Order: sequence, then C-alpha cells, then structure tokens
Amino acid sequence: MGNAEKGRSYTSTIAGYMIVKSILNLVLGFGMGNVIGLVINVALAAGMHKGIKLLNYAVAVFLAVVMLKNVKANIDGQQWLYLAEGIIDLLCAAALIVSRDIRAHFG
Repeated sequence: MGNAEKGRSYTSTIAGYMIVKSILNLVLGFGMGNVIGLVINVALAAGMHKGIKLLNYAVAVFLAVVMLKNVKANIDGQQWLYLAEGIIDLLCAAALIVSRDIRAHFG
C-alpha cells in the first residue's frame, strides 16, 4: 500500500506543473483556447489536491491526449519547448497511473 501523504505531495507538484504550463502557454500565445486550458487545468489541479476518487486516471488520459494531439505539429515545426512539455506531460501521466503513493492519495 502506498503512502497517501507522499502521494498528495507528488500530486501537488504535478498540479503545480499543469498550472505553470498553462500560464506559460498563455503568455507565449494569448488566445481563448489558452484561457480555457488554464481554467481546465486549475479545476483539475483543485480536484487532484482534494484527492477526488479516480481523477488521477482522468488527468493522466487528459495529459496523454493533449500530448498526442500536438506531437506531430511540434515535431514538424521543431517546437522544442512544446516537445519537452509533451514529454513531461507523459511522465506526469505515467506517474498518476503507476505510483502507489499517488493512487493511495486518490483511493
């Protein structure tokens, strides 16, 4: 069984990353899509902080889908910052699914 307190700490780090990422995307390219992305990520971060059951899996899928949706354009356009963001997104998604501590926080 995992440590829920450690899981909450890891989850808070991932949630913070998601918010910082959204703010950076908003600064780099202001648009309604980025504003909506920020609102979504803040809502997901708040839910993750509370430990809403199974939200870790939903956020993992969300991060993976966003990465997969944008990866081809980022590779074609050599958008290295966004490629790095996509790799971090996948690492966060994997942690949300695999980590026993994170699962304990959501369990």
